[in-house]
Amino acid sequence: MGDAVRVRDGVVPPPAHALHRHGAGTAASSKSWIAIGGHRFGQPAELAKLATILMLARWLATLREAPATLRDLIIPGLIAALPCLLVLKQPDLGSAIVFIAILFFMLFWAGTKPSLLVLAASPVIGLVLAFSTWRGACGSRSWQLCCSGGDPTSGKGSRSWA
Repeated sequence: MGDAVRVRDGVVPPPAHALHRHGAGTAASSKSWIAIGGHRFGQPAELAKLATILMLARWLATLREAPATLRDLIIPGLIAALPCLLVLKQPDLGSAIVFIAILFFMLFWAGTKPSLLVLAASPVIGLVLAFSTWRGACGSRSWQLCCSGGDPTSGKGSRSWA
């Protein structure tokens, strides 16, 4: 990969560029498959996962010490966020979540304290817990209205309030 792994220069790895474009084939209404010589090779997201692992490994190898503060997690977070956001544009939530898991496992492997990883993940954990308790406390009628994007005054939702 050479220079493509240097984030500070603004260079994006080739697999991440491939995510932004549509591939050659289709499968289950997804047009993100790469075709080489008429054969389907795979999705660009899979190559981007490998590129992300290599970029994180190179960045973490240049550090003298393991990341110890939230500020030290910014660059690795950006390295993983770029392909994650591009995959979300496809949309492919499953692969996007894998990028987050890759980031956390790579940081753990590099020696980051688990307490710092929990601190970094706490906003997401808080949102998941808040929505899961809100759903149970408010009932399914409110939850369905919220998730369907409906307006209670217009009657355009999964259920109307009238």
